[in-house]
Amino acid sequence: PLLPAAALAGGMALFYLGDVAYRWRDHRQIPMDRAATGCAAAAALPALLHIPAMAALAVLTGIGCVRLAYELWRRPRIGPGVAGQAR
Repeated sequence: PLLPAAALAGGMALFYLGDVAYRWRDHRQIPMDRAATGCAAAAALPALLHIPAMAALAVLTGIGCVRLAYELWRRPRIGPGVAGQAR
C-alpha cells in the first residue's frame, strides 16, 4: 500500500507545490492556499497508509475541494488578474 498511497499524495503535493513554484517565478507571489494544500496532501501520507484506497482518494479529494472553495470565496489576486474572472 505504500507505493499507491505515495503516488496519490505525492502527485497531488507535487502538483500544488509545483504550481506555487511557477507562480513565484512568474508573478513573485506565493499563493498560500495552494502551498497549504500541497503540504496537507504530503502530510496526509501516513494516514493514507492505514485506510482503503477509495477512502484515501476521498480524503485527497476533500482537501482539493476545500482549497477550491476557499479560492472561490476569497478570489485572490494572481498576477494582473483576479481568480475566477475572465480577461
